[in-house]
Amino acid sequence: MMQAEVVWVVVPVKPLAQSKSRLAELLSAESRAMLTRSLLTHLLVTIEQSAAVAQTLVVTRDPDVAELARTFGARVFSEEDPLDLNVAVTSAVELAQQRGAMTTMVLPSDLPFITPQDIHNLLAVDANVVLCPDRHNSGTNALVLRSANGFVFQYGKDSFHLHLAEAARQGVSAEICRSPGVRFDLDTEEDWQQYQQQIKHEKQATEL
Repeated sequence: MMQAEVVWVVVPVKPLAQSKSRLAELLSAESRAMLTRSLLTHLLVTIEQSAAVAQTLVVTRDPDVAELARTFGARVFSEEDPLDLNVAVTSAVELAQQRGAMTTMVLPSDLPFITPQDIHNLLAVDANVVLCPDRHNSGTNALVLRSANGFVFQYGKDSFHLHLAEAARQGVSAEICRSPGVRFDLDTEEDWQQYQQQIKHEKQATEL
């Protein structure tokens, strides 16, 4: 009998007061913080609904984010000092592996349309490294690691292609999974407009 895959999801989250700075022209700091909290709540609910996930590990130095994470049974990796995103994710993934994770999935907190099916889609791909790019095929909106110890994270500009290159450098199998609910992340003013249109469309559909 095959051993069940132990999956941990790592979610890095900026302090609420610093979140979504690229939306500052459209939303106040308070509104941006509320938006980030709402998106994180949606993600934590989605993860909670996925039977495949054993544990969620939220990476943050914001006590309000940490409190929210714990209400969903998530563990918290607290940054005492501001860390580079790649350093923070590396430390969190190493901790997950030390605590028994066989597979780690890194997800950003700003995926408004992610569903449990998306998580299933990502985990169903049989590869050491599974990536879902954003809709521009530039950023990395999901990254699944199996047996890829020492993987060097490349979050930042063009991270999707850099992560593919890192998998090749490590000599491990890598596959792309363009799961629809993961490809949209809410970051720019253009994203905000599309998000509002999608919400309006979904509301109209439910009223029919």
